Amino acid sequence: MRARWRDEAASQQDNAAIIVDRTLFDRFLIEAARKAGVTVLCPARARRPAFVDERWIIPIDARDAGALVVEAQFLVDATGRRGGCRPAGAPTIALCGRWQGKVSSSPAEMCIDAGEHAWFWAAPLSHDSATAQVFIHPQSYTRRGAADCATLYRTLLDQSRLAREFLRGLSLADIRIRDATFRVDNETVTPNSIKVGDRAFAMDPLSSQGVQAAIRSGLQASAVIHTILRRADLEAALEFYRATLQGAVKVHDRHASEVYASQALYASSFWQSRSSTRSLEEKKPAASIRISDNPELMLSQNARLIALPVIEGDEIRRRTALTHPGLERPVAWLGGVPLGTVLSAIRSKRPAASILAEWSGQTTPAQAHALLDWMIAREILVNA
Repeated sequence: MRARWRDEAASQQDNAAIIVDRTLFDRFLIEAARKAGVTVLCPARARRPAFVDERWIIPIDARDAGALVVEAQFLVDATGRRGGCRPAGAPTIALCGRWQGKVSSSPAEMCIDAGEHAWFWAAPLSHDSATAQVFIHPQSYTRRGAADCATLYRTLLDQSRLAREFLRGLSLADIRIRDATFRVDNETVTPNSIKVGDRAFAMDPLSSQGVQAAIRSGLQASAVIHTILRRADLEAALEFYRATLQGAVKVHDRHASEVYASQALYASSFWQSRSSTRSLEEKKPAASIRISDNPELMLSQNARLIALPVIEGDEIRRRTALTHPGLERPVAWLGGVPLGTVLSAIRSKRPAASILAEWSGQTTPAQAHALLDWMIAREILVNA
């Protein structure tokens, strides 16, 4: 990927990016659902659902089946950003253009560029199509004249040297305007409904994690739904989904702010409203501990082992999890090892060799050593 972000000269960055064609990808997902036994109505439009007598009533307009009504015990809302969850970041819209022509399909050809009041992203979609997107404040769109969207789009793209180079020789096929504001819903789960994907938490597009986050949301939601429908621990299921979402929002907000703040070419209000200088404060380096010296270690005073709801198999159950300021979120297992079990015995100072010997009885010696390294690096285990 080529990037012009921290200085005028574009830099080549190594990354393991995967370009996903959403049209094709969504088609694969629909087919996979159908093969798994799901009744698929597509194309179809679901009207506003109503909860009546402990059942959801959803009117459907289906092209092949006509008008019909679906009744369900549980409702999954995956309507995306259109659902109207509240803004949690600076207002942003994306002018998304699809271009045609001879294109290199290598992810290395992706580019990201900064402008004074916008940022740009372009990438190949196939050997004969590409996308170029411009992210701006909505006021820029209305102030410059929304009547001719294509003219505005081209004018903005002209401000990006990397985008101009990438699109040379290609022709604009179509352009669409999409909301790209970081959004979060206030109520994501109830005993009879759940919101998933962008309907619950719509990321800032700078993260480039939208598809991955949506899949993760769906997997977590499936365990929550399974727990609720089996009438297991309802409160644990609701708490898990809410806490998991809140944790993901907090991490995303910090990371996005860091990336925006790392842009060093412009200092306009567009960038200031999206970045946080506090996020760039350097952390105090952890004390150096050499395991080979067999130091005496103890559990940090900041570490806590508490019962929290986690995914176990296909349900939500309460299990002992580790919380610590050095962790982005509570952790119950690491590499399949339950942290509550391995840490519960460390109530006072112990030599590193003794800890490794005990843990090696519960896992492999190599994994025990990796686990100890991980805890020392995050100051969960410290010098006694």
